[in-house]
Amino acid sequence: MSEYETKIKHSRVIPYGYKVSEEDNKLLIPIPSELDALEQAMKYLRTSSVREVQRWLVATTGRYLAVKNLHLKFRQWKKEKYGRRTNPPTED
Repeated sequence: MSEYETKIKHSRVIPYGYKVSEEDNKLLIPIPSELDALEQAMKYLRTSSVREVQRWLVATTGRYLAVKNLHLKFRQWKKEKYGRRTNPPTED
């Protein structure tokens, strides 16, 4: 399990893996179980289809995430992790 930081809410949309703080409605509190599952989903996406991983993620966390949004998150995650390269380096 990784450490996750509290974020400031910038819009009405609550990001996957976060909930609004009960004390301050401008803060987003991380939900570690959802964020850990999302991290695992990113790894699954390297070998499985987006629809398969989306179904697994919804079944695991109980929270819905649209296929399109999962695909966008995967592209963002890949860009952050590997830079501008399209494909991650192969493991030999």
